[in-house]
Amino acid sequence: MRSNDKIVPKRLLSNKTCTPDLSICIPTLNRPLELKRLIKNIKEDLEDKIELVVLDDSKNSSSFNVFKNLIDSKICQYQYFKGLENGVDKANLFLLEKARGKFIWWFSDDDIILKNALQNLLKFIRSHPDLTFIWVNFYHQTLKRLACKSNSRYFKNAEDMLITLGHNLGLMSTYVIKRRLALKYINYGFENVRGFAFAATAVVIKTVVEENKAFLLTGQNILNNPSSLQNMKKSMQKINGEFKNEAFTTYGIYFKEIIDGCKLNFSKTGYKKIMKKIFRPVWKGIWVGWVGGWDNPRGKRLKMLKLYWFLPECWIALTLFYIPKTINQILYRIYKNFKKIYIKFSTKN
Repeated sequence: MRSNDKIVPKRLLSNKTCTPDLSICIPTLNRPLELKRLIKNIKEDLEDKIELVVLDDSKNSSSFNVFKNLIDSKICQYQYFKGLENGVDKANLFLLEKARGKFIWWFSDDDIILKNALQNLLKFIRSHPDLTFIWVNFYHQTLKRLACKSNSRYFKNAEDMLITLGHNLGLMSTYVIKRRLALKYINYGFENVRGFAFAATAVVIKTVVEENKAFLLTGQNILNNPSSLQNMKKSMQKINGEFKNEAFTTYGIYFKEIIDGCKLNFSKTGYKKIMKKIFRPVWKGIWVGWVGGWDNPRGKRLKMLKLYWFLPECWIALTLFYIPKTINQILYRIYKNFKKIYIKFSTKN
């Protein structure tokens, strides 16, 4: 186990000593309004056996003041750490080390725990103490739909989990994991520090690979508020008049690296299915972004070929990316029109 050396161990600590059933671990950086919204949303459901653990990397005291005004030791247990800005990956591993709950729930400060979801999760944890990991389903605000439409069930193994969830696994706020077991694989998290919450993803996948007993908890439990395209553009670098979008690096390369670290535990067929599930939305995202003028496949085509050459989708993507952009824009309009017709037809039926 290795702590984040750069984090200053200043903390506000509650005076309760009983072991929490659940620690909600929240990394935050200069987002006091989002933190306030999240805490106010769950405040009524907090209790003695719940612990809030916050790592605040802000240089100001705005988030700390929000927390101090909303939480006291009569409501729940808590730890509030003030640290130095060091990235969400290392923050999540730090929170894993410092939390005291039997289970931890890594949670983003800009998502929301929906009404009754916390108490329902607590009941489930208490009645299933042998579980290793619970993936908590979420409602996607932009797409207006549930991320996973499957019924609640045990995953057969990590392979089944990755094939079922694909990129939906990547939302940190869906991770509820037994802390004692996750700590065994924290070093795999440190090997996968990428700055985009992938350290937590690496720990989750490794833990489920080694320990199994993972569960899909379906329903509307989390409201995910992804950044709008306009906000995404603001955060992207513009180089030579073009936006530099990191989605392919994040979901196409980093995700693959984590899974390749556990590749020996998957069947050959299962591995290909996992890769297909990961690659499909990535190349489509690049294609739509290119057509819309906020992404470019230049430099990514060769990486796609090197990483995903064994998938037919890779060759479809490369074929499209070598057709002139104007033709792709026409193809995209046709695709959108067919999609509208399909949605209209499926809604009627």
